[in-house]
Amino acid sequence: MVLCVFFGKIYCFIKVVLYFILFITNIVVSI
Repeated sequence: MVLCVFFGKIYCFIKVVLYFILFITNIVVSI
């Protein structure tokens, strides 16, 4: 969360989206 304050909300948004995509792909691959 410290990185969020340092880089800004845009960086946080991109980071969350990337983690979400990785999470979805992991579910698809596991299935």
